[in-house]
Amino acid sequence: MTDQDAGLSRDLARRNWVILALMVVVSLAWRSAEVTFGVLGGGLVVALNYHWMGNSLAKLLADPRRAPQRKAWAGLNFLLRLMIVAIVIYLLLAHMRVHPAGLAVGLSVYVVNLLYSTLKRLY
Repeated sequence: MTDQDAGLSRDLARRNWVILALMVVVSLAWRSAEVTFGVLGGGLVVALNYHWMGNSLAKLLADPRRAPQRKAWAGLNFLLRLMIVAIVIYLLLAHMRVHPAGLAVGLSVYVVNLLYSTLKRLY
């Protein structure tokens, strides 16, 4: 692991919030609450899911002696996280009436972040 890789997870998490804030500000140009709340809702889902995933992975890798026991929990944790994300997305679309395109843009925060990080490291 290089020095550049040491803080990668922290930098990605911080940059998620910056990209989300920029996307929300840009979505205000549409002057539609549904679009803005879609972007915000999708970005929050992604950011919180990333945080939850990072904590789960840290616990799994923290104690190698307990890895076999935690491996089963990690699989269940993954399914639980996936179900909760699906339910939240359903609630955002069905009950809060956010715009689907705005939600898709918000959900792409992490993809934009990874693309930016990759291009930054290449150039």
